[in-house]
Amino acid sequence: MQQGAYNPSINASVADFMSAVNEPSEQAVMGKVVRDLLNDGQRLSRRTLCTRLLSQLERASCKKEQAIYQTLVGYLFVR
Repeated sequence: MQQGAYNPSINASVADFMSAVNEPSEQAVMGKVVRDLLNDGQRLSRRTLCTRLLSQLERASCKKEQAIYQTLVGYLFVR
């Protein structure tokens, strides 16, 4: 068995897969926000969710993360 062989196409495929796996889903992000609010002892309401999501949106580090937070804020205003 050969170990350490460099195959650019396999390494690129693995890197693409891992980068896709590491991106949080909307559900995971919302779950984290809810968990953080409850751990901080705050009431869970549309207002507290919106406030927390907007503060996270301001601190988002990439366009993908910003898009997730914007989508989640949008969900709060849909009836």
